[in-house]
Amino acid sequence: SRFHLMRRFKEETGSTIHSYISERRLLMAREMISQGESTTEACYRCGFKSYATFARAYGKFFGTTPTGRRQSVAKAEIYE
Repeated sequence: SRFHLMRRFKEETGSTIHSYISERRLLMAREMISQGESTTEACYRCGFKSYATFARAYGKFFGTTPTGRRQSVAKAEIYE
């Protein structure tokens, strides 16, 4: 059953299926942003339905806004 799957997944990984999927999507978005993709495009390509939800989840997970990440990557490229 799906409840058994959810319970076993959490026992094995220490994370819920929903959290795991959200983390993977956020990591993929961060990678896309660091490669020059716009934050809005990365948001929707990674499966988020609203930019506000994406920005809130991104900030909570990484401790910075998606646009802040984009700006820090741009600054790092200047200094290299």
